[in-house]
Amino acid sequence: MMKIIFNKSENRNGFVGIKYGKDNLTIYLPYGFEIENINDEVDEIDSELKNKLSKLLNSISIVNSIERENEVFGSSTGDEIETPFNSFIWIINDYLNNGFYTEIEKIYKQNSNGKINWKKTLNSEHYFEDDNIVFTQPYYENIMESNTVITELNKYCLEISIKYVGFLFGNIEYEKSKLYKKTVEAHIDYYIKILNKVLSKTFNDRKKILINHIKRILRFTYDGLNKNSMDFGTYKYYYVWEYMVDVVFGSKDVNKKEFFPDASWTVDGIKEKDKSQLRPDTILKNNDELFILDAKYYKFGVTNSRNDLPNVSSIQKQITYGDHVINNLDFIPQNVYNAFILPYKSKDAKNIIYRGYAESNWNIPEGDKPYEKISLILIDFEYLFNKFYDGSKPDLNLLMKEIKKSQ
Repeated sequence: MMKIIFNKSENRNGFVGIKYGKDNLTIYLPYGFEIENINDEVDEIDSELKNKLSKLLNSISIVNSIERENEVFGSSTGDEIETPFNSFIWIINDYLNNGFYTEIEKIYKQNSNGKINWKKTLNSEHYFEDDNIVFTQPYYENIMESNTVITELNKYCLEISIKYVGFLFGNIEYEKSKLYKKTVEAHIDYYIKILNKVLSKTFNDRKKILINHIKRILRFTYDGLNKNSMDFGTYKYYYVWEYMVDVVFGSKDVNKKEFFPDASWTVDGIKEKDKSQLRPDTILKNNDELFILDAKYYKFGVTNSRNDLPNVSSIQKQITYGDHVINNLDFIPQNVYNAFILPYKSKDAKNIIYRGYAESNWNIPEGDKPYEKISLILIDFEYLFNKFYDGSKPDLNLLMKEIKKSQ
């Protein structure tokens, strides 16, 4: 078992995930995700932290989901070449629950014991006695398990999975595969062809899912792009932060496309809309009030440095969103508020706090446009993370109250 080291993502230019060394692995945590003894090297982690880390590493899948936009988060068993964390987890869980996959074969024997197979027996040697039919050598069914290529690949991929994420499960006893790395690498196309052939003919759900996960792990391991890679993670964890803020705090009954400001070009007297659009992260609607939230995965909540705050272009975009709401929506709310949402680690059980606000210096606020002051709101990372995963209701009233403090 590898030694485990925990580190902060700011020490790796914002990387969140796992970096693998020869004898250890380093887990880089997001801004605001903290644990005790963060720089200590440990052999094992407790079950509560394992659960948190499993969810954290799983959340990295959101990055690829958002970039593709047409993939459902957490459900992919497709052919994309990426570190298949979900496949590692699935393979290990499946082994712990069901063992290795085995093919079941029916062997038919005469002069044996077991269940008679009448289809074969009816055509065998027989005679009649007292109006009864007597079969001299009936056929009996015997069930046998046979090792197959899929079974060996299952074992091989379990070894790889344990190498990458076994620390989340503790000590796992298993039978090693008879396949060697060089053998699999040399015949990867052959194995993929076998897997695809079996996949096209099977109706067994577990077998179909297993084969897809095996394919992902094999392709990840031996594809040229990932051959030398021993990392799992992302430098784009801001996608995850934005997505979690939207899921937890966003209003589900709002059509966000209505809040996309756009622009037009008039060239040679012909006016056409520009194809690009500004897109707000999250819209929170409360009766006749509207809150436009911009989720910023910035490290101000960790460093407390003003260099780590949103810049002037972000401030301008938020004001533009407010102008768009007031001037273009059929529904005009009584008040429109703006806020930047940044992660931090709470030290006193305050999960949502107001720290200040931003405003432009090129446009003097008139006083009746609350959205021209963009509130700086810090949210405890684990608070948001837990709300995202357990689906419990966040304290929206507290969030709105804190945002209004800028007024």
